[in-house]
Amino acid sequence: MEHPKAVGDRSTLAVMLALQRAGYVVLMPFGENTRYDLVIEKGTSFARVQCKTGRLRGGAVMFAACSSYAHHSNPSLTRRD
Repeated sequence: MEHPKAVGDRSTLAVMLALQRAGYVVLMPFGENTRYDLVIEKGTSFARVQCKTGRLRGGAVMFAACSSYAHHSNPSLTRRD
């Protein structure tokens, strides 16, 4: 089984490539604990981009729309919608 971090990195790379091909300047924040995965330059402003890994099911892209805290030591909750 592939590590979830490797799956997420591959998804982020695909999003970066699509944004770059669409003509955006793509920026990456330093570190792992930021509230977004990428930043794009939109003219004179910037926009945050959050990447999610999805799976095609019945013609729709399905993905988890919640945060997971199970990797933290002794979390008070493991998921938050």
